[in-house]
Amino acid sequence: MALESLARAWRRRLWIRRRVATWLHGTPRGLGYAAVLGVVVLAIEGCAVAPKQASVDLTVSLNADSYGIGEPVLATVRFANNAESAKSGDPQLVVPALDHSTLKFYIAKQGSPVRVKRLPVLPEHSPPEAHSLPAQGSASRTFLFTRLTAEPGNWELVAALSGCQSQAGTVELMPTYYSKRAGYRVTDKVVLQRDPYSGLITQGQATALVRTRAGTSQANDVRAVLVPLEDTGLYLWTVFVGERKDWSHDGRAFTVNPYSGAVKVLRFNEPPEEGGRS
Repeated sequence: MALESLARAWRRRLWIRRRVATWLHGTPRGLGYAAVLGVVVLAIEGCAVAPKQASVDLTVSLNADSYGIGEPVLATVRFANNAESAKSGDPQLVVPALDHSTLKFYIAKQGSPVRVKRLPVLPEHSPPEAHSLPAQGSASRTFLFTRLTAEPGNWELVAALSGCQSQAGTVELMPTYYSKRAGYRVTDKVVLQRDPYSGLITQGQATALVRTRAGTSQANDVRAVLVPLEDTGLYLWTVFVGERKDWSHDGRAFTVNPYSGAVKVLRFNEPPEEGGRS
Protein backbone atom coordinates (compact mmCIF):
# COMPACT_ATOMS: atom_id res chain seq x y z
CA MET A 1 0.00 0.00 0.00
CA ALA A 2 2.85 2.41 0.83
CA LEU A 3 4.58 1.77 -2.55
CA GLU A 4 1.34 2.30 -4.47
CA SER A 5 0.74 5.62 -2.66
CA LEU A 6 4.29 6.76 -3.44
CA ALA A 7 3.88 5.80 -7.13
CA ARG A 8 0.62 7.74 -7.35
CA ALA A 9 2.32 10.77 -5.79
CA TRP A 10 5.14 10.68 -8.37
CA ARG A 11 2.69 10.31 -11.27
CA ARG A 12 0.74 13.27 -9.98
CA ARG A 13 3.96 15.30 -9.66
CA LEU A 14 4.88 14.63 -13.31
CA TRP A 15 1.34 15.48 -14.43
CA ILE A 16 1.44 18.84 -12.60
CA ARG A 17 4.89 19.59 -14.02
CA ARG A 18 3.50 19.15 -17.54
CA ARG A 19 0.44 21.30 -16.78
CA VAL A 20 2.56 24.09 -15.32
CA ALA A 21 4.92 23.96 -18.29
CA THR A 22 1.95 24.19 -20.68
CA TRP A 23 0.46 27.11 -18.70
CA LEU A 24 3.77 28.99 -18.87
CA HIS A 25 4.45 28.13 -22.56
CA GLY A 26 5.46 31.17 -24.53
CA THR A 27 6.37 33.27 -21.51
CA PRO A 28 9.96 34.27 -20.79
CA ARG A 29 11.87 31.66 -18.88
CA GLY A 30 13.00 33.02 -15.53
CA LEU A 31 11.79 33.84 -12.07
CA GLY A 32 8.07 33.38 -12.69
CA TYR A 33 8.41 29.85 -14.08
CA ALA A 34 10.94 28.76 -11.46
CA ALA A 35 8.97 30.16 -8.54
CA VAL A 36 5.60 28.69 -9.54
CA LEU A 37 7.01 25.29 -10.46
CA GLY A 38 9.11 25.16 -7.29
CA VAL A 39 6.19 25.98 -5.03
CA VAL A 40 3.93 23.37 -6.64
CA VAL A 41 6.56 20.63 -6.47
CA LEU A 42 7.48 21.44 -2.89
CA ALA A 43 3.82 21.32 -1.91
CA ILE A 44 3.46 17.86 -3.43
CA GLU A 45 6.62 16.59 -1.78
CA GLY A 46 5.55 18.00 1.57
CA CYS A 47 2.24 16.18 1.38
CA ALA A 48 3.94 12.97 0.35
CA VAL A 49 6.27 12.87 3.39
CA ALA A 50 3.91 14.36 6.00
CA PRO A 51 3.74 12.01 9.01
CA LYS A 52 0.50 10.23 9.68
CA GLN A 53 -1.38 11.73 12.60
CA ALA A 54 -1.92 9.40 15.53
CA SER A 55 -5.46 8.25 16.25
CA VAL A 56 -5.88 8.59 20.01
CA ASP A 57 -8.63 8.78 22.60
CA LEU A 58 -8.51 10.45 26.03
CA THR A 59 -11.39 9.76 28.41
CA VAL A 60 -12.18 10.50 32.05
CA SER A 61 -14.86 8.60 33.97
CA LEU A 62 -16.17 9.03 37.53
CA ASN A 63 -17.12 6.43 40.13
CA ALA A 64 -20.61 7.97 40.61
CA ASP A 65 -23.08 10.38 39.03
CA SER A 66 -24.03 12.14 42.27
CA TYR A 67 -22.10 13.10 45.43
CA GLY A 68 -22.69 14.85 48.71
CA ILE A 69 -20.73 17.90 49.87
CA GLY A 70 -17.18 16.91 50.86
CA GLU A 71 -17.47 13.42 49.43
CA PRO A 72 -14.30 12.17 47.69
CA VAL A 73 -14.40 11.57 43.95
CA LEU A 74 -12.55 8.82 42.07
CA ALA A 75 -11.75 9.73 38.46
CA THR A 76 -10.19 7.25 36.03
CA VAL A 77 -8.18 8.64 33.11
CA ARG A 78 -7.61 6.40 30.07
CA PHE A 79 -5.39 7.21 27.09
CA ALA A 80 -5.64 4.83 24.11
CA ASN A 81 -3.76 4.34 20.81
CA ASN A 82 -6.58 3.56 18.38
CA ALA A 83 -4.33 2.49 15.49
CA GLU A 84 -5.66 -0.70 13.85
CA SER A 85 -2.26 -2.38 13.68
CA ALA A 86 1.44 -1.62 13.46
CA LYS A 87 1.36 -2.54 9.74
CA SER A 88 -0.99 0.38 9.05
CA GLY A 89 1.89 2.80 9.55
CA ASP A 90 0.56 4.33 12.76
CA PRO A 91 3.39 5.08 15.21
CA GLN A 92 3.82 3.66 18.67
CA LEU A 93 2.95 6.23 21.34
CA VAL A 94 4.92 6.96 24.49
CA VAL A 95 3.29 8.50 27.58
CA PRO A 96 6.12 9.63 29.89
CA ALA A 97 3.83 9.64 32.96
CA LEU A 98 0.27 9.92 34.18
CA ASP A 99 0.74 12.43 37.00
CA HIS A 100 1.08 16.18 37.68
CA SER A 101 3.79 16.50 35.01
CA THR A 102 1.49 15.50 32.13
CA LEU A 103 -2.09 15.73 33.40
CA LYS A 104 -4.15 18.80 34.29
CA PHE A 105 -7.72 18.71 35.60
CA TYR A 106 -10.34 21.44 35.41
CA ILE A 107 -13.88 21.73 36.78
CA ALA A 108 -16.67 24.11 35.82
CA LYS A 109 -20.35 24.47 36.55
CA GLN A 110 -22.43 23.25 33.63
CA GLY A 111 -23.02 26.14 31.26
CA SER A 112 -20.21 28.29 32.71
CA PRO A 113 -17.08 29.17 30.70
CA VAL A 114 -15.03 29.62 33.89
CA ARG A 115 -12.75 26.65 34.60
CA VAL A 116 -10.93 26.05 37.87
CA LYS A 117 -7.86 23.83 38.15
CA ARG A 118 -8.04 20.99 40.67
CA LEU A 119 -5.24 18.70 41.88
CA PRO A 120 -5.70 15.01 42.65
CA VAL A 121 -4.23 13.37 45.74
CA LEU A 122 -0.71 12.22 44.85
CA PRO A 123 2.48 11.73 46.87
CA GLU A 124 5.38 14.07 46.19
CA HIS A 125 8.72 12.96 44.75
CA SER A 126 7.32 9.72 43.34
CA PRO A 127 9.14 8.57 40.17
CA PRO A 128 7.08 8.74 36.97
CA GLU A 129 5.98 5.55 35.25
CA ALA A 130 6.29 5.66 31.46
CA HIS A 131 3.92 3.75 29.17
CA SER A 132 4.58 2.56 25.60
CA LEU A 133 1.34 2.14 23.68
CA PRO A 134 1.38 0.00 20.53
CA ALA A 135 -1.64 -0.24 18.24
CA GLN A 136 -4.81 -0.85 20.29
CA GLY A 137 -2.82 -0.29 23.49
CA SER A 138 -3.95 1.91 26.38
CA ALA A 139 -2.85 3.19 29.79
CA SER A 140 -5.09 4.24 32.66
CA ARG A 141 -4.88 5.53 36.23
CA THR A 142 -7.45 6.32 38.92
CA PHE A 143 -7.11 9.53 40.94
CA LEU A 144 -8.75 10.64 44.18
CA PHE A 145 -10.03 14.22 44.44
CA THR A 146 -11.10 16.02 47.60
CA ARG A 147 -12.21 19.39 46.24
CA LEU A 148 -14.61 18.51 43.42
CA THR A 149 -17.63 18.48 45.73
CA ALA A 150 -17.24 21.69 47.72
CA GLU A 151 -20.44 23.31 46.39
CA PRO A 152 -23.82 21.91 45.35
CA GLY A 153 -24.82 22.04 41.69
CA ASN A 154 -24.20 20.37 38.35
CA TRP A 155 -20.50 20.20 37.51
CA GLU A 156 -18.16 18.95 34.78
CA LEU A 157 -14.60 17.59 34.95
CA VAL A 158 -12.14 17.80 32.04
CA ALA A 159 -8.69 16.20 31.78
CA ALA A 160 -5.86 17.54 29.60
CA LEU A 161 -2.86 15.36 28.69
CA SER A 162 0.39 16.76 27.27
CA GLY A 163 3.98 15.64 26.78
CA CYS A 164 3.19 12.45 24.85
CA GLN A 165 5.52 11.37 22.05
CA SER A 166 5.09 9.59 18.73
CA GLN A 167 7.79 7.14 17.63
CA ALA A 168 7.62 7.38 13.85
CA GLY A 169 11.27 6.99 12.84
CA THR A 170 12.10 10.04 14.95
CA VAL A 171 10.47 10.93 18.22
CA GLU A 172 8.17 13.93 17.91
CA LEU A 173 6.11 15.75 20.52
CA MET A 174 2.35 15.36 20.23
CA PRO A 175 -0.22 18.10 20.95
CA THR A 176 -2.21 18.48 24.15
CA TYR A 177 -5.33 16.30 24.20
CA TYR A 178 -8.54 17.13 26.06
CA SER A 179 -11.11 14.64 27.24
CA LYS A 180 -14.85 15.00 26.89
CA ARG A 181 -16.55 16.57 29.87
CA ALA A 182 -17.57 14.16 32.63
CA GLY A 183 -20.69 15.49 34.29
CA TYR A 184 -21.70 14.94 37.92
CA ARG A 185 -24.07 16.41 40.50
CA VAL A 186 -23.37 17.61 44.05
CA THR A 187 -26.35 17.56 46.44
CA ASP A 188 -26.93 19.74 49.52
CA LYS A 189 -26.16 16.85 51.91
CA VAL A 190 -22.90 17.29 53.84
CA VAL A 191 -21.02 13.99 53.86
CA LEU A 192 -17.60 15.15 55.10
CA GLN A 193 -16.46 18.51 56.46
CA ARG A 194 -13.23 19.62 54.84
CA ASP A 195 -10.83 22.51 54.99
CA PRO A 196 -11.75 24.64 51.94
CA TYR A 197 -8.11 25.25 50.97
CA SER A 198 -6.30 21.96 51.61
CA GLY A 199 -9.27 19.63 51.10
CA LEU A 200 -8.30 17.71 54.25
CA ILE A 201 -11.00 16.39 56.58
CA THR A 202 -11.19 18.71 59.59
CA GLN A 203 -10.13 17.64 63.07
CA GLY A 204 -13.73 17.76 64.27
CA GLN A 205 -14.81 15.53 61.38
CA ALA A 206 -12.02 13.06 62.12
CA THR A 207 -12.98 12.75 65.78
CA ALA A 208 -16.68 12.41 64.86
CA LEU A 209 -15.86 9.53 62.52
CA VAL A 210 -13.84 7.81 65.26
CA ARG A 211 -16.58 8.29 67.86
CA THR A 212 -19.03 6.62 65.49
CA ARG A 213 -16.63 3.77 64.81
CA ALA A 214 -15.73 3.26 68.48
CA GLY A 215 -19.29 3.75 69.73
CA THR A 216 -18.25 6.32 72.34
CA SER A 217 -20.16 9.32 73.71
CA GLN A 218 -19.21 12.98 73.46
CA ALA A 219 -18.02 12.84 77.09
CA ASN A 220 -15.11 10.51 76.30
CA ASP A 221 -11.65 12.03 76.05
CA VAL A 222 -10.52 12.27 72.43
CA ARG A 223 -7.20 13.50 71.08
CA ALA A 224 -6.51 13.91 67.35
CA VAL A 225 -3.09 14.61 65.80
CA LEU A 226 -2.38 15.27 62.12
CA VAL A 227 0.75 13.27 61.30
CA PRO A 228 2.91 13.88 58.20
CA LEU A 229 3.94 10.75 56.31
CA GLU A 230 7.69 11.14 55.83
CA ASP A 231 8.55 13.24 52.75
CA THR A 232 5.46 12.35 50.69
CA GLY A 233 3.59 15.57 51.40
CA LEU A 234 0.72 13.40 52.67
CA TYR A 235 -0.93 13.34 56.10
CA LEU A 236 -2.88 11.02 58.37
CA TRP A 237 -5.13 11.77 61.34
CA THR A 238 -4.23 9.71 64.43
CA VAL A 239 -7.07 9.73 66.97
CA PHE A 240 -6.92 8.36 70.56
CA VAL A 241 -10.05 7.65 72.59
CA GLY A 242 -9.92 6.97 76.34
CA GLU A 243 -8.10 8.06 79.50
CA ARG A 244 -5.17 10.44 79.14
CA LYS A 245 -2.94 8.48 81.54
CA ASP A 246 -1.56 6.22 78.85
CA TRP A 247 -3.03 6.68 75.37
CA SER A 248 -1.16 3.73 73.89
CA HIS A 249 -2.48 1.23 76.46
CA ASP A 250 -5.58 2.57 78.22
CA GLY A 251 -7.13 4.18 75.16
CA ARG A 252 -8.16 2.95 71.75
CA ALA A 253 -6.28 4.36 68.78
CA PHE A 254 -7.50 4.87 65.23
CA THR A 255 -6.28 6.38 61.99
CA VAL A 256 -8.47 8.50 59.75
CA ASN A 257 -7.53 9.05 56.13
CA PRO A 258 -8.01 12.84 55.74
CA TYR A 259 -8.75 12.43 52.03
CA SER A 260 -11.11 9.46 51.76
CA GLY A 261 -12.49 9.44 55.33
CA ALA A 262 -11.58 5.77 55.89
CA VAL A 263 -11.23 4.81 59.58
CA LYS A 264 -8.96 1.98 60.75
CA VAL A 265 -7.79 0.64 64.09
CA LEU A 266 -4.17 1.61 64.76
CA ARG A 267 -1.91 -1.30 65.66
CA PHE A 268 1.10 -0.05 67.61
CA ASN A 269 3.31 -2.89 66.42
CA GLU A 270 2.68 -1.78 62.81
CA PRO A 271 3.50 1.52 61.10
CA PRO A 272 0.46 3.61 60.10
CA GLU A 273 -0.73 3.21 56.54
CA GLU A 274 -0.16 5.90 53.94
CA GLY A 275 -3.02 8.33 53.37
CA GLY A 276 -3.16 10.89 50.57
CA ARG A 277 -2.80 14.55 49.73
CA SER A 278 -5.18 17.22 48.47
